[in-house]
Amino acid sequence: MYVMLVKNLGTAEVYRCTICGNENSKIKFTCSYCGNVEESNDVEHYMECTTCNGTGEVDFPCEHGYTYSHTIWNECTVCNGTGTCDHQFGSWKYYENNTHRATCTKCSAVETEPCNKDLGIYIDENTHALGCSICGNETTETETHNLTDIIDNGDDTHSGTCTVCDQIVTQNHKEVIDEKVEATCETPGLTEGSHCEECNAVIKTQQEIPATGHNVESWTDNGDGTHSGTCTICNQKVTQNHK
Repeated sequence: MYVMLVKNLGTAEVYRCTICGNENSKIKFTCSYCGNVEESNDVEHYMECTTCNGTGEVDFPCEHGYTYSHTIWNECTVCNGTGTCDHQFGSWKYYENNTHRATCTKCSAVETEPCNKDLGIYIDENTHALGCSICGNETTETETHNLTDIIDNGDDTHSGTCTVCDQIVTQNHKEVIDEKVEATCETPGLTEGSHCEECNAVIKTQQEIPATGHNVESWTDNGDGTHSGTCTICNQKVTQNHK
């Protein structure tokens, strides 16, 4: 909705949009005495006039006796009749406290937003800083690399590409202990070993520990060419052919 702000009666009237505050003019005067017509070419935002309530004419006292005719209405190029600007922001620049701001090229509104933390900036083989891909600001936050396509270099190191900072990173192996597995009467065990947490390269190979075998102290003849007894270690009944 526009309200009329009278400026320079008889020459031009300026209208301000009550929704977005935009001032525009589409001025057409017809002199009631001589028929002279004057019109402004600044067409922006028109809705029904609150002064004449849509009748189309408002008389203004002036030396020509102009009457105002407004029969053509167009939407505001700033808010398009919605009351809000469809902002078109220029470049974003770092502002303060890990925020950046930009100015709308249409209405000059200033927008401030938190910086993104989607840009990795390489620091060393273990970490990168988090930066903003929009304004380029480097924050004070760091995190460890997130490596992909990791390969063992065969020299106690591995290499991979960080998915955040896109750098090829070489690191020392990160040793993880492979626990010792005790042998049982029938199943072999394994000595303690280790491998790299990142690339799974074996650092210390686990050696097999032979099964201990059953320990039966008392045997009973089954009368069928076999004998049986109970293992003192695992308490399992063991049956064997006669030897």
